[in-house]
Amino acid sequence: MTTNPLDTIPYYERATAFFARRPRHEPGPAQSRTAFLVEGAEWQEAQLLDVSRAGIKLGWTHDLAKGTALKVVVQGADGKYLLEQSCSVRWCKCDGDETHPWHLGVEFPEPLEWEILGELFLHGVLKTGMDASP
Repeated sequence: MTTNPLDTIPYYERATAFFARRPRHEPGPAQSRTAFLVEGAEWQEAQLLDVSRAGIKLGWTHDLAKGTALKVVVQGADGKYLLEQSCSVRWCKCDGDETHPWHLGVEFPEPLEWEILGELFLHGVLKTGMDASP
């Protein structure tokens, strides 16, 4: 009797064992993009930390309450706006560096379209290399 290879993978990891791409993506070189958070009419630069179809993790300058409505904008090195999406704060914690002391996760109302994620890769905003680490 042969053993099913899936039996060696814990149940909670099986769903992600078949994805060709990692569900979260690291940003490319800093010069390849600029991220902004728009709070009301105020635009402020943010540090892009990772991107998924469901949301983005950012470095930010101050604490924001869970549920705060924002807009995230990602601009490529050529100045083109590649992503302009409404979002809400899912979590916020003091965990960053001197210029962006707060890390926050924002959630999109709907998952990003695959084409938008593809544009972020094509413009170097996200890394394209496959990394085996989780």
